[in-house]
Amino acid sequence: MPRAGSWRIVLDDPLRANALSARLVERLRASLNTAFDGGARAIVLDSSGDRFCAGSDLSGVDELGDSELRERFGEIEDLLETVRRAPALTIALVRGAALGAGADLVASCDYRIGATGARFAFPGSRFGVVLGTRHLAGVVGGQLAREILIEGRTLDATQALECGLLSSLCAEDDMASRVDAILQASEAVDPETLRAILRLTRDSPSERDRAELLRSTGRAGLAQRVRAHARRMREARATRRMNQP
Repeated sequence: MPRAGSWRIVLDDPLRANALSARLVERLRASLNTAFDGGARAIVLDSSGDRFCAGSDLSGVDELGDSELRERFGEIEDLLETVRRAPALTIALVRGAALGAGADLVASCDYRIGATGARFAFPGSRFGVVLGTRHLAGVVGGQLAREILIEGRTLDATQALECGLLSSLCAEDDMASRVDAILQASEAVDPETLRAILRLTRDSPSERDRAELLRSTGRAGLAQRVRAHARRMREARATRRMNQP
């Protein structure tokens, strides 16, 4: 994507399925701010490996207490808000799974282009963390957001396209040409008008998002809930491996 004014930022920790560790979150925010300072018109969020993002990095969670986890989720919210308030067009390219905060990161972008293997889940409600909820409802509608979060639904690529979580669905080999078409079309709009369009068509950021996140992470037993969720995920992965032919 060599067009002038476009930046490509890659989630690049494939050994951890690009899970949002404190280090990766910091690097992503720094890269975004560098792009903004450089006058970026468009930012493409891409990933290495076969998954877009496995969500919050829960490795080492047994050594973390409530306050450390509260701070980590706050930093993820800061990243999401940086994307939602970006003075540039934002485009997510989703190959494979986008889970939890990774799915919230996709939902925060203006264009969300998925390959046929993309899938989405928002498991934060399973350990009592309210992150990205209002914004998800703005993208897919309140009723579906309730069903996803309360029932723990996973959306495949076709379902994500139908509800608007994905704005485009195409073969992986065609993703670059779709991005190029978007960037080419956006060049016909002058920068100030582009920024105005983005401001007026985006879901307005709300301080209530952070207040609800702090309320959920401020409840006693956060670390215990997150550890229990991480343990369930490990057990589920082990069961899947055992059942593979």
